[in-house]
Amino acid sequence: MILDACRNDPFSRSLGTGGLAKVEPIGLFVSYSTGAGSVASDGKAGENGLFTKYLVKNMKRSLDLQDVFQQTREDVYIASNQKQFPAIYNQTINGKFYFTLPKGGIEFKHDTRLVDSTPAPVVYAPKMDSFVKSIIDDKLKDRVSVAKSSSRVKNGLFQVVLDIQNHQSQKATINYRYKWFDDEGFEVGENMSIWQPLFLESNDKTRIKGIAPVPTASSCKFYLK
Repeated sequence: MILDACRNDPFSRSLGTGGLAKVEPIGLFVSYSTGAGSVASDGKAGENGLFTKYLVKNMKRSLDLQDVFQQTREDVYIASNQKQFPAIYNQTINGKFYFTLPKGGIEFKHDTRLVDSTPAPVVYAPKMDSFVKSIIDDKLKDRVSVAKSSSRVKNGLFQVVLDIQNHQSQKATINYRYKWFDDEGFEVGENMSIWQPLFLESNDKTRIKGIAPVPTASSCKFYLK
């Protein structure tokens, strides 16, 4: 379901809270047009707001669910002159969903995962410790690791991709967050550094992507707990 509506909670005065709460249940994918405590652009009279405008555009492309909303977030951030940064809470488990199927469709491999038959994505730069540093809680070090990390700069924003390996023979749910830093080592976009849950299949890898909240970010620390 896609609902184009105001994020503000009309009952906030009586309940003592403002805005909508983060959604936690496994299997849900939720995105808001802007981050908590921020106001989204409604666009011109009679037209869609900034978020809906780019969401509709990207839904027509052969992108999977996560990439549709990641690209929409990037488009909105740039178009709003870095004033509006959509929030994404991804609790999906596995598989891919498309609003618009790739040309040639999608095929099933023996592991039953959906594979996009479109051309290969842009190759990320090799991992460089000066750009991406992973910090794992001591309680997780024997159970979970960062199998691979890579980074690039796209449309002026630093981006990272990490493959999280679950070494356990059972499923697990852990938490992660990013911290972004500028060239001088100062943290930027502190209000975007929030813990998010991550669902891991047993003895499997899960790929996640992070986009810096501001153009001045040039390195990242990735935390797991």
